[in-house]
Amino acid sequence: MIRKSASTGWSALKDSYHLQQARQNFPEPDYLNALAQAIQEVKPETCFRDAMREAIAIDDYTLGVLGGQELGKRTRAILEALPVAAPAY
Repeated sequence: MIRKSASTGWSALKDSYHLQQARQNFPEPDYLNALAQAIQEVKPETCFRDAMREAIAIDDYTLGVLGGQELGKRTRAILEALPVAAPAY
């Protein structure tokens, strides 16, 4: 499991790098349009409007990751701080 997590983490890091480079080197409309097109390539059933919404969400998340927001770490900490619920019978 740790090996798969490390591989997934490395893939996410590389992909974030490519998004960062695309964002820095191309105008925002071109970058977001290309990201929406990439989403449609992997999800052909997605209409352009939904692909653009997803592109913007991905861009926001990537900027947060690159900015050190650590949303995954924070989310896990919040959940782990919750009281343990008794099993339902």
